Amino acid sequence: MRTFSAAFLVAGLLVTPISTHAAEFKSKTVKLTVPLKEGGGADHFARLFAPHFSKHLPGNPKVLVVNKPGGSGIKAANWFHRRAKANGSEFIVVSTSNQTSMILGGKKVKYDLNKWRFIMLSPKGTVVYALPKTGAKGKDIKADVAAMRKVVMKHGAKNPTSAELRSFLAFDMLGFKIKPVFGLSTGKQRKAILRSELDINYDSSDAYLAKAHKYVKIGKIVPIMTLGYFKDGAIGRDPAFSSLPSFPEYYEAATGKKPSGDIWEAYKHFFHMGVTASKAFALPPKASNGLRDIYVKAAKDIVNDPQFKKRALKTLGIYKQSFGDDAQAVIKSAVDVAPSSKAFMKVWIKQKFDVNI
Repeated sequence: MRTFSAAFLVAGLLVTPISTHAAEFKSKTVKLTVPLKEGGGADHFARLFAPHFSKHLPGNPKVLVVNKPGGSGIKAANWFHRRAKANGSEFIVVSTSNQTSMILGGKKVKYDLNKWRFIMLSPKGTVVYALPKTGAKGKDIKADVAAMRKVVMKHGAKNPTSAELRSFLAFDMLGFKIKPVFGLSTGKQRKAILRSELDINYDSSDAYLAKAHKYVKIGKIVPIMTLGYFKDGAIGRDPAFSSLPSFPEYYEAATGKKPSGDIWEAYKHFFHMGVTASKAFALPPKASNGLRDIYVKAAKDIVNDPQFKKRALKTLGIYKQSFGDDAQAVIKSAVDVAPSSKAFMKVWIKQKFDVNI
């Protein structure tokens, strides 16, 4: 990936100095759009950063978080792409839902994430866990998989094209019989499995540590793997959960072969959307390089701010954040899905969920 440069040219002219932008931002309100409802992961991420953007943007503008839910993030993303002001007064949180919707949302989608100006991107690990009644014990992968293949396991999701596709794909590759239960938010999925209404589930790293891990000690749930972590061009072990195998390791231990084929190619894209590019901030397509430079500097200052570090440790964990061009490249790797992979996913979703996309 390219190193982000501090020098920018716009139409052959030097960018507007930061001091000028400070005057433009001073006493102004910057709107941070959340394309999903209050209380979810994207909303939490936005509200964690918002006061610190106010502190670190030049002129110290007020940063107002505005929720615009609808259509799994499509409604707000369409609005942002076409109508958001490109003068630095509006930016947006990008979640996994925006990415999966761009790939599978069909004609309703009027936005292109590759044209947005990405400020920063935050990866997030994913831990998969199951109820003991599924046969999972977390000690012998081959024995666990053999036992879990014998039962039908219920797994929750928001809808057939939501972020949970990465886990559905992984479970299908492992030969699990999965019964989807749609209409459940991430929080509701966790509550449902703890009431034994679901059989297998996953959580983001921070949610797992805060809300699910305590149930491991009393034997209510069994962590079996992570979906992995992308480093040095490959999906390997999650550094926050080094004792758990990644999905590729888990698959190879269970089957004796490395994952491959159309379904593996599809999994890698949805893995990048849900793990490598879990949460991000972006400016509208027409925002200048100079404005993005200012926002990137503010984002870097935020993550290096000792006050923020203390507050954000549980959310960001030990994962490395990406900025500017590096973040843009990660998004591209996630959403630049080949036509053959899109075609495969359409057939796969129809076969698994009887839904046309």
